Amino acid sequence: MTFLTKRDYSVATETLNLVHRLCANQEVTNMLLKDHHFHYLVELSSTSPSEDVRSLCFKIFGSLALSPSKQVVKMLFHKTRLVRVIADRLSKETSEDVISSILLFLMKITVRNYPIIIFFSRLMRFILSFLLQQAMMTITSRKLLPA
Repeated sequence: MTFLTKRDYSVATETLNLVHRLCANQEVTNMLLKDHHFHYLVELSSTSPSEDVRSLCFKIFGSLALSPSKQVVKMLFHKTRLVRVIADRLSKETSEDVISSILLFLMKITVRNYPIIIFFSRLMRFILSFLLQQAMMTITSRKLLPA
């Protein structure tokens, strides 16, 4: 995954797009859940100058969230402080694609009766609901959705 640090963002975008499509494969999911790979994705999602790269990172997080295991929950929310990254991205992001990817990710993990919710404390559910509301307000305030 560290080869994505190169300046050629089109290669990084193509690679992340392929990884996103392969997330259904358990071996790919396991590879992405390794600490150094996952932390690198979180770093890319918040620091990459390419909006395509940032957007694809959140799409990958959304695909990983569809596998509601304790390891996924631990990586998504406890070890990486992804909630803080999401809040930061929502306040600073200018790209419609990235905001949409964040919103889709939040919707996947806050949907009623979604199995991953079982693992969350009441406080975590509140934080996720708040972030989802904030994302919706960001989208409507920027006229990305009809009012």
